[in-house]
Amino acid sequence: MVATKKKNNNDNFQPPAWLVVADDLTGACDTGIQFVRKGLGTIIVTSGLGLPDSKTQDAVVINTDSRNADAAEAGMNLSRLGETLKPCVGRSIFYKKVDSTLRGNISAEAKALRAALGLGVVFFQPAYPQNGRTALNGELCLNGVPVHLTDIAKDPLKPISTSSLKETLNESEDSYLSCDALTDDDMKNAVIRVLETRRAEDVLWMGSAGLAGVITDILSKKEPPRPPVYDKKRTGPVFGLVGSYHPRNIVQIEKARLDSGVAVIAPDVNEMSKSSQSAADAILDDILSELEQKKDVLVVTAQTPGQRDRSKSDSNASEKISDFLAFICRGAIQRAQDKGLFIGGIYLTGGEVASRVLRALGVSELIPIREVETGVPLLLALNGQYNGFLVTKAGAFGSDESVVKIIEALR
Repeated sequence: MVATKKKNNNDNFQPPAWLVVADDLTGACDTGIQFVRKGLGTIIVTSGLGLPDSKTQDAVVINTDSRNADAAEAGMNLSRLGETLKPCVGRSIFYKKVDSTLRGNISAEAKALRAALGLGVVFFQPAYPQNGRTALNGELCLNGVPVHLTDIAKDPLKPISTSSLKETLNESEDSYLSCDALTDDDMKNAVIRVLETRRAEDVLWMGSAGLAGVITDILSKKEPPRPPVYDKKRTGPVFGLVGSYHPRNIVQIEKARLDSGVAVIAPDVNEMSKSSQSAADAILDDILSELEQKKDVLVVTAQTPGQRDRSKSDSNASEKISDFLAFICRGAIQRAQDKGLFIGGIYLTGGEVASRVLRALGVSELIPIREVETGVPLLLALNGQYNGFLVTKAGAFGSDESVVKIIEALR
């Protein structure tokens, strides 16, 4: 992680109204868009341990990139971040974004951040009913199935062993609040009850983008959306990297290929894990050939269940593939620029891939613009090697038409 400049606690310091700490980039982005819906100026720090150097925003979302880290390391990083953010305690509303299927270092990060900030109580509800994540009697389900019994539970980096919210958080009864969440209204009513006896600033709110949207609906005055900070005046083909192995992606990619004529490049995952220059050159040649024909291009890591299972079974290979895809993205953009080709937008699926791609491109801050679909944000990168629009998506999110809609939004 890159430590961001620490703000001093002085009379001139104006903390953001909302401070969000997310453990992966796609989660940071789909949560950030919840504040944009309410007309709030929002910035996403793609990797860091502090507030951005840019001017104060209504909401700041910090991606700690800690979901797949060792639990002890994640806790230490959250403690450091909490110390940095202490001047905002009592003045900002703190929201800890977690995975909507309970992956990651949820307990370690919650304990570390709450202790560093000195907040007395946690309200924990990772459900996201609009995306099929619901909770009943303290158990989280995905489309009606307990999450620890789903395919997502087999994540090679952070497998899920329980669907129990209480066991996941591992907090004492007197410091932990939650609720059933079959609908957004369930969460809304529970939040309203909490706010009858506590200030929002005195609670560590924890959940997915679903709970974040509910809380902003309650606490933020509805305003007309602010105009985009950047108007798109040029169009061009879309370049995408699909680094998630969720089966939903295969359906979405095939739909885009058939309906929109998207060129799909599916390199051998074994070659990608070896990170060979010859393999990279061959892929880059294929990408540039399609872009020169003004065709949208997707590079995908797996198209069949067999490919997906082989890739997921080796966590080291997964990390190597993410780095390889980041190298490919940077190379494709550079080669396109050298040839005078304009890329209309970039599409990234999978939090690990998205984070490594933006790091390779030197993009440290994003501005969320609007939602393409529920939990699928359109974003603007303003620094680094790439200045333009992009979309990030968690692998399991979206409808069958998601990629088609994403390409339409980026072109």
